[in-house]
Amino acid sequence: MAGMKGGFDRDRAARILVDAVEMGDGPAAKKHGVSPRTLWNYRKRLGEDGAFAEAFRLKGIEAERGWHAARTRFLREIVEHLRSLCLQATPEQIDDVRKAVESVGNLDVASSALLPQSKPHDTRRPDPEGNPPPEFEGGGGQGDGPDRLGLQ
Repeated sequence: MAGMKGGFDRDRAARILVDAVEMGDGPAAKKHGVSPRTLWNYRKRLGEDGAFAEAFRLKGIEAERGWHAARTRFLREIVEHLRSLCLQATPEQIDDVRKAVESVGNLDVASSALLPQSKPHDTRRPDPEGNPPPEFEGGGGQGDGPDRLGLQ
């Protein structure tokens, strides 16, 4: 990594790649102060360095658990708020509260259904000579976009 003394920092690189999966290459590169090319080099290294690949897998699981915990906390807070609204709602407000409860239920069902179907991190790989695919040359790829981490 540019400007880093002491060599390759496996944990930092794994965290950067997990962020690239979550937010896209451009935003992750900017957040961590690395170039899109560095992200590509990290992806290439995943196939060559088993310890790095394992660190990436574990960081991904950690991120996924954090996301799940945050979602669960959010849903609990919303349900508690809706419960108090139900108790205080006027007859005119009941339908709005019902719709809000329905929306929260749909959010929970949708997120639970999507997580197990996620794909591997980033399927773009270098060619046999180690060169990035043509779309990389523009430097602004967005990774797998909305795909979740896919860590089974």
